Amino acid sequence: MATMKAATLTFKVLVVALLLLAYVGLVTHAQPSCGSQGGGGTCSNNQCCSQYGYCGLGGDYCGSGCQSGPCY
Repeated sequence: MATMKAATLTFKVLVVALLLLAYVGLVTHAQPSCGSQGGGGTCSNNQCCSQYGYCGLGGDYCGSGCQSGPCY
């Protein structure tokens, strides 16, 4: 019985740790990287800088509010 409780607790701790790592990865990756929000940087690979400071392609990045790159 004690072994089952220990295994359950270990599993719960592991799940929480993995969720925390995933959250930290998303938060650190989701920082603005261009334009006024990203310290004035520009995007590489001919990408657009969106109005929110993220690099990418398509209407969300190159359309209305585009800060740099091949905006349209």
